[in-house]
Amino acid sequence: SGNTEAGLKWEDTCHCADIGYGIKELFMTLTMGSKNSLDEIIDRIEKMDEVQSVEVVSMTTIPDIFTDECLARIKRETAIRRAEKDAKESTFVSIAVRPMTIHTDLEALWSKITGTILPRG
Repeated sequence: SGNTEAGLKWEDTCHCADIGYGIKELFMTLTMGSKNSLDEIIDRIEKMDEVQSVEVVSMTTIPDIFTDECLARIKRETAIRRAEKDAKESTFVSIAVRPMTIHTDLEALWSKITGTILPRG
């Protein structure tokens, strides 16, 4: 059974890349809410028998307010939200998952990861 995470969304695809000597890495992306813990998500993935390590390749925080309104108002509202610790923003994260062996089926591993750590809702 999977663990649910509110605000988590796995992208529908992944890709594999050769990093040398027959070793491949699984590259996958997710979007997570401000209340998600990337450390916990990575820890859950690294506990899987097929996984040697997980590396964050990139991470971008995306505020939930993209409008043409006055920049001062947006800054003020954002400061208030952060002060209340209720900031509503998402973070787009790309990770590289290094399998334990070169014989690991990376598509099956991707399915296991996205099927184990589930969005809540």
